[in-house]
Amino acid sequence: RAPPGPTYVPVAARLGTSSPPVFVDHFRQNAAHLPRDAILVLSHYHSDHYSGLTPRFNHPSQILTSPTTARLLTNIHRVPPHKVKPIPLHVPTPVTPNVTLTLIEANHCPGAVIILME
Repeated sequence: RAPPGPTYVPVAARLGTSSPPVFVDHFRQNAAHLPRDAILVLSHYHSDHYSGLTPRFNHPSQILTSPTTARLLTNIHRVPPHKVKPIPLHVPTPVTPNVTLTLIEANHCPGAVIILME
């Protein structure tokens, strides 16, 4: 159970201890519960991972994901394109001065990735 208060975010959703924080597949709660500088990552397009993500998802950060998942989010789920940022596979991509993400093909479903954070 979540402790009371508006700032609770499950520890399992946070990747590492970077600042700003990186959250993976965490869209179930109101976006107001996430830090405004959070880095948001979607590993793949399955409902148990994007649950809570709607066309009206209201958070200042873009959702980082694979190109295939980005297309699914914008074309099927109708998330506005400006809210989604595709990251190329197998290319170390700096997302902040202190955080680099590499998305690696997960061979689970189209667009699914393993996320390497350095």
